[in-house]
Amino acid sequence: MKERYYFWAAAVLFAISAVLCGAFVVSGAAVFAAAGLVTLVYGYVNMRRGKKGDPSGRKGRNIAEMIVIGAVCVYILFCDLGAWSSIKEFYPFHRAYSFSEKDLWDILPESIEKDAADYRYDHMPSVMQGTGHTSIRYTGSKPYTMDREAVTAFMLCDYSESADLSKELDRDNVVIFYDRDFWKGHESTARVYVTYVSGNVNHPHSMAVIADSTSGRVEFARLG
Repeated sequence: MKERYYFWAAAVLFAISAVLCGAFVVSGAAVFAAAGLVTLVYGYVNMRRGKKGDPSGRKGRNIAEMIVIGAVCVYILFCDLGAWSSIKEFYPFHRAYSFSEKDLWDILPESIEKDAADYRYDHMPSVMQGTGHTSIRYTGSKPYTMDREAVTAFMLCDYSESADLSKELDRDNVVIFYDRDFWKGHESTARVYVTYVSGNVNHPHSMAVIADSTSGRVEFARLG
């Protein structure tokens, strides 16, 4: 009877792990993968106990362990461990996952072209002094039309992290995030539209849309 209990516990944990791993595939969020791995390992432990008929095992102890494991998973789910994905069909979920980043959410399109190529969603949280970023980029079949007001705009080839644009903005240097590999060879035709900048060099925060009317490439990038 005791062995059957362990097998049931393992089955439940494996099911939860499958759901969490599915959420990771859809959203790209690492928190789901981490929580799914924890439940998978503990499910395996219960399965092994059931097979061995662990005489020292007690149902009460096992329930206590499951409560602790559940608490750990909940804690993990409230953390931000980053996210990444190259599956464009899941763009609506990636956009939804960025809901808390209001300045980014406001300029993200509700949908992207079905035939978009080179899709990439990348989110890295800020940790202590490390500045995080969020980026969604792809190549479309038609040029992206910028329909939001920008505080400044310039060609990507004119940008460097030490470029002094304070005369135009009347604030500190503009620092943006962008996928350098994605834009390599297209810097001279890509235009950067900065929609938000904090003006703080030590803790830069910015939001930019980078679009190339020649190649159809576009990137929505948030720094900080």
